[in-house]
Amino acid sequence: MSIWPVHWKLRTLVIVLTFALVSIFTLSTLLVYSTREEVVWIQTTRIGTQEQVVARAGAKRIESFFRRVETDLHIMSQARAVGAYERSQTGSLLEVAVDRYAGTPLVSFVRVNKDGQIVLSINRERIPINVGVDVNDRSYFLWAKEQTDAGGVFLSEPIIARAGPLEGQKILVVAVPSYRDGVFDGVMFASIGFDQLIDEYVKSLAVYEGVQTILLDREGNILSGVFAQDDVGHNARDIIASDYPDKQKLYEGYLDEILSGVNSWVEVDLQFTQEGKSGRWIVGFAPMSFGERMWSVVVLVSHDEALGRFERYQQYSQLGLVFAGLGVVSIGLLSIVSMRKAQLIWYKRGFERAKKLKKDAIHAVGIDGKHR
Repeated sequence: MSIWPVHWKLRTLVIVLTFALVSIFTLSTLLVYSTREEVVWIQTTRIGTQEQVVARAGAKRIESFFRRVETDLHIMSQARAVGAYERSQTGSLLEVAVDRYAGTPLVSFVRVNKDGQIVLSINRERIPINVGVDVNDRSYFLWAKEQTDAGGVFLSEPIIARAGPLEGQKILVVAVPSYRDGVFDGVMFASIGFDQLIDEYVKSLAVYEGVQTILLDREGNILSGVFAQDDVGHNARDIIASDYPDKQKLYEGYLDEILSGVNSWVEVDLQFTQEGKSGRWIVGFAPMSFGERMWSVVVLVSHDEALGRFERYQQYSQLGLVFAGLGVVSIGLLSIVSMRKAQLIWYKRGFERAKKLKKDAIHAVGIDGKHR
């Protein structure tokens, strides 16, 4: 038999249970709030990695498109009909080729002779253009004249079209040199609508609301941007130096990383805000390399935009855990109160029973102590 009285056991159980409930509630609350920053960082890393993957996918799509165009240009540049400018055969050849690019930014295939004049051109809309347009001062023609064979490929910077369906608009030119019997014979190039390319391959990377996209060249020139429309055509370094002199070193460090040719992501604290959003941004970036040109595809999202829903969800989760903890404590306290109430009832019944037994004993023995 235990040497401890029953009421001591109950009291000890109540104390232990109360301490356990208070400890569980306190530890769970501390755990929820102490891990908040770590959980936010984990979510930031997840979103940064996601933006990095999206940027890489966009860069690879652009590069694959250019590679496809390059392959067709090399084939056509070596075709005898194109080389001889035979309109009947060449027209059919170029029409078949250009029709294969329906629904893409490619607008036309063009043949330039060795003197730098357009001699053949077929576009998707079949809009006739005047032959003889001189392009001998264009960068792609000057590049082609310096090549020693037909194996290279050239991607121009955005330029203004001088002829064709996009005359007066920005285009990109993918060009390959043409050689006949080892002698330079001109250029074969494709005209690509720059705005269409940006819409299809860059802006489409904004896969959910709040995502912004930017396209930079190797020197930091802004080729396209959603919220940076006024900055398109300007160099990012010049903008940093003029608009953010107090943070120039920091921002140029971010820019150098983005232009380094690696696929990664960073979290940056920008001084400006967009539509009232926080100045913290999660930025994913990837290089697009083709010919001698390299672009950086940048996908960024406001930290508040990306984590706002998650943080609200976490706040609700925290409140839920707190209320759950309070519920556990409440149940525990009710259990303790019930135990104490049962203990008091047990004591009361025991006392009444003892009192009755004593009364019966006194009555049986008698007042004078003699048995009756």
